[in-house]
Amino acid sequence: MAKKAQKAKRAEATIKEETKAVEQPVVKIKVDRRPYIAWVEKQLEAPRDRKELLKQILVKWPEVSKGGAQTFLTDLLNPKYTHWKDRPVVKLADGKVVFADKAPAPEVVVAPVVEAAQKKEVETFIEEAIEQTA
Repeated sequence: MAKKAQKAKRAEATIKEETKAVEQPVVKIKVDRRPYIAWVEKQLEAPRDRKELLKQILVKWPEVSKGGAQTFLTDLLNPKYTHWKDRPVVKLADGKVVFADKAPAPEVVVAPVVEAAQKKEVETFIEEAIEQTA
C-alpha cells in the first residue's frame, strides 16, 4: 500500500511539473520589420532619389520586403503616415527627397519684364531728382 501511495505522489508531482512547464509564457523575439529607419534618416540629410534609396535598402537588408520598403519611402511625403512627424520630408523639383529643414533654398528668378520695369523706375527717379535740384 505504501508503494501505491508513493507512485501516486510521484505521478502527481510529474503532472504538476508538466503543467508548470506549459503555463510559462512563451517569450517571442520581436523582429524589426524596418531595420533601415536610422540609415534612411541619415540619408535624408541630403537630397536622395527614392529609387536609389530603395535599391540600397534591398541590398543592405535582403530580408526586407520590397513592397514594405517602397511603402515606407512613399509615406515619407505624407504627413499622416510619415515616420518622422516632427521633421517633414519634401520632394524637390528634380524628384529627390530630403528633410524640409535641409532642402536647398529655391532660386529667385527675376522675370525680364519685372527687371525692365525696375530699371525704368530707377531712371525715372534719377531724372526727377535732377530736375528738382535744377
